[in-house]
Amino acid sequence: MKKVLFPLILVAFIGLLFFTLKPSTATSIEKQWKTLLESTKPAAEKKALLKLIKIVNSEDGNWEVQGIMSNGTKINMTTFTGDLEKIKSIAITFYWDHQTFRGKNWTPLDKNHCFLFFREE
Repeated sequence: MKKVLFPLILVAFIGLLFFTLKPSTATSIEKQWKTLLESTKPAAEKKALLKLIKIVNSEDGNWEVQGIMSNGTKINMTTFTGDLEKIKSIAITFYWDHQTFRGKNWTPLDKNHCFLFFREE
């Protein structure tokens, strides 16, 4: 009985430890958003964005991308057809599993990167 019980307890403990130590999706998104904001080169910015998209997609999540104009007006980037130079910053709200994270104050190094969220995979 002891020979069977110990491996079962060990497996249960390791499984519990794995799920406890795995960072939450909110933490992962927040860290990746910070990485995005700290990007200093367009290639690093794109890499951070693609990783962010991958994290949210892995949770069957989605997002809403808003452009903030110089005058403070918020616009939906899904339907935006105007001049990208007039966009001061980007705000993105991520939704997954009844949770949300709102990323604010992203000023894209490459303004076209805000459209990476609308690519078909």
